[in-house]
Amino acid sequence: MLKPGECLDGRYRIERMLGQGGMGRVMLATHLDLGLPVAIKELSPQSSALRASATRQFLLEARMLVGLNHPALPRVYEVFEGDDGCCMVMDYIEGCTLEDFLTRRGPASEVDVLRWGLALCDVLTYLHEHDPPIIFRDLKPSNVMLSDDGRIKLIDFGIAKELDIGTLSLAHNSASDGFASPEQYASSTDARSDIYSLGATLYCLLTGRVPPSPGAIIAGGKYSATCAICAPMCPGRRRCRRAHAGSARGDAPSGRARGRSHAGGDTDRRESPRRSRRCCCRAHRAMDSGSCGDPCTAQVRS
Repeated sequence: MLKPGECLDGRYRIERMLGQGGMGRVMLATHLDLGLPVAIKELSPQSSALRASATRQFLLEARMLVGLNHPALPRVYEVFEGDDGCCMVMDYIEGCTLEDFLTRRGPASEVDVLRWGLALCDVLTYLHEHDPPIIFRDLKPSNVMLSDDGRIKLIDFGIAKELDIGTLSLAHNSASDGFASPEQYASSTDARSDIYSLGATLYCLLTGRVPPSPGAIIAGGKYSATCAICAPMCPGRRRCRRAHAGSARGDAPSGRARGRSHAGGDTDRRESPRRSRRCCCRAHRAMDSGSCGDPCTAQVRS
């Protein structure tokens, strides 16, 4: 394991730990030749039973990120693999996760959530239209960084998957309650799984509450969360606010307050982040003009 004061490959001086999870940790380091801060993601030591699969998943994440180029994705500069473990050198993003933002400041404003929603739709569109398509599968506030200049970046591609059309992946072992789509627990995932998580994430940012788990939704036979994308635009807007309050009490919102991005059935869910982005854009226009449309019933052209 890397320790503060050590040097990796004679070029990266380890400064301190930035964060730690079940499968690894992230260290702040300085590139000695350039004098620039970088983040080093290190795979934690695993038991012999888990080491091979954990290493394979870690290197898959590194390989994915090396081949991607988008402002909302961190760049990977180098990957090291040895007997002591694996690590990758990445962009250091100064800022906090959206989960930390919620903890410190509470629910975000509609303007901020719409702005972040547009950016998330853009990066999901980039991933889904990649060849082969990449399904992120773990979109939630803790996996979205908010930089000091107000930009967002997706982090932690640990369970992302390159999608081989016709051979969809199972992801129930790594599902995040409240944000993972129902099919991640029971069947195969595709791009629509990310759309569900997008709606759940924006809902959480607007309300400060984690949406109910898919198990609770399925058991109740009803939708149990309002789609954050639709909230600023539903008729009168007060209806949506009442729905949010009802969801906080455990009630299920009905009718137009149900969101297409957070629909329980994948056939009702928006097929692509492009469509969700158009919904966000309409929300911006509605807020600017002082009028509210009805995105839940509006027709959106591909």
